[in-house]
Amino acid sequence: MYGTAPLTSGVSCNYIKVPATVEWAYNTVAGRAVYNATNATNFELHASEETELVFKILQLAGLSIKELQVYQIGNQMEGQNTQQEKA
Repeated sequence: MYGTAPLTSGVSCNYIKVPATVEWAYNTVAGRAVYNATNATNFELHASEETELVFKILQLAGLSIKELQVYQIGNQMEGQNTQQEKA
């Protein structure tokens, strides 16, 4: 018969979590969308995806403000990150 003492060391657990459904909540004020933090659910992101997200945000921000340099910097940084991952 085995002992009944609980294991307290050398134990690890890995699991797969289904991320929460993102809710981009906003209210319309004077014809403009205004962020509503009370009803919003932020997206969940694994730490390994943070750098890629920042690069994409830089690219999209550069396009949005029509600033080619911001887009190019984001694109260049993304390319460097891809090369580092392959190495």
